[in-house]
Amino acid sequence: MLTSFEWETLVDNLQQQKCALILGPELINYGDKTFFDLLCDELKKEPVPLVRHFFTNDELVQFDRNVVGYEMRMYQFLDRFYRKRTEFDAVMEKVVALPFPAFISLLPDSRLTDAFEKADIDHQSARYPRDQNPEPVELPTRQCPLVYHLLGTLRGCNTVLTFDDLFEYLKGILGARELPINLQVFLRDVSCFVFLGVRFEKWYMQILLKLLMNNRYSLRYASSKVLREDQREEIRTFVSSRLDLVFVDEEPTSFLDELYNQCAARNLLRKSPQTVAEEPPVRVFISYSYRDDAQVLLLRDALQKAGMEVIIGQEAISSGQDINDFIRQSVRNSDCTLSIVSENSLLSAWVARESAASLQEAEGGRLFIPCYLESSFLERDATDRVLKKIEEEIRDIGNRIQERTMLRRPINDLLSLYNLYYDHQQEIVDYITMLRNSACVDLTTGKFDAGVQKLVNDIKTFASRRTHEQAGATPKEPVSGY
Repeated sequence: MLTSFEWETLVDNLQQQKCALILGPELINYGDKTFFDLLCDELKKEPVPLVRHFFTNDELVQFDRNVVGYEMRMYQFLDRFYRKRTEFDAVMEKVVALPFPAFISLLPDSRLTDAFEKADIDHQSARYPRDQNPEPVELPTRQCPLVYHLLGTLRGCNTVLTFDDLFEYLKGILGARELPINLQVFLRDVSCFVFLGVRFEKWYMQILLKLLMNNRYSLRYASSKVLREDQREEIRTFVSSRLDLVFVDEEPTSFLDELYNQCAARNLLRKSPQTVAEEPPVRVFISYSYRDDAQVLLLRDALQKAGMEVIIGQEAISSGQDINDFIRQSVRNSDCTLSIVSENSLLSAWVARESAASLQEAEGGRLFIPCYLESSFLERDATDRVLKKIEEEIRDIGNRIQERTMLRRPINDLLSLYNLYYDHQQEIVDYITMLRNSACVDLTTGKFDAGVQKLVNDIKTFASRRTHEQAGATPKEPVSGY
């Protein structure tokens, strides 16, 4: 399983449209059989044998050319075989919800494209033909993702089945018939590749993946469970070094489920037009000093009454949870962060840290709104007053450190607190300057109700815009801050 940091990095890349998903046939676990084994078993049941030899390692076949119409019969069989693979339906429905701009499919059937059409999500679909020049494609985006069949499709009887097919295919893709230029441009910029159900043992698959992954600094994640168990460690070591892959010890569907949940937590899932009306409540995180509890609880009640889900520290943080982790997760898992400004909050290093995290996330499509309970931060000497109080705290903590040191007592907790206030002292001037230069919402006495109504309207407008963008509607100018 990936660490929380690795998940955050992966989803960050998804949000920035710098991620590609490569889908192979081993998405489903068939026990001790591979997908190709399953296909061969079914082929052997055909009343008229179409295949003379099965090359299991390369997953290719040699036709019996004595059978009349052997190639057409083979494609008819494959069409029936893939249509029976209904176990892929639920998987593909989940895949289309993931906000990848590009899906590189190693499957020749149309199930993924059908899932996009069933969900009524805008997309483009194309293939690399075995023996023809590929058609151009538009640059893949989250609003109009590309489904690209790298090994061709059953449609038009144009996929790789035999060694002759493979030779013709490689001669083109490694030679004069390159991938469409817009796909090449997108792949050069990809910073994270995810492989689900891909078999890396095949020599030609390693060549193709090298061709796709031009950015040598990109992250690459894959499930090791699809590798043959008797060769898993050997292949894993070999492929990891050749392709710089990070193998994850879980089934592709388990990895998919967790990726789906990670995207859902950050409200990044692609939605069909039919589900836009069923959008979950807007999630708002309130960053504040606990000394302002009374006003903040009134604000929470007003936002909840407007149908919003509100996260505040005293209610949401778990016992024993690391505060830094809580801040990062709360900001990332929210649509909007409200930073409550007061004399109390300006002295709180945690509130400043939450605001800094929120500003970083605002660049990625979240909303950050500063709100003030009192306007004293606008006064000319406000920064000096705050700095003076912080310096007093630092001196007090320093004195306590000296006392404990003389008594030979542990000081780790005080050092951590000292560093926190020291960092706050270095950052507070920029923080107050940012607040003064921002369009803050007035929540002072007498203007509280009007301020709350403005917040509700602005947050709902922002959420509505982003929902339509994620659903693939005509993109609008994103609201990246306040």
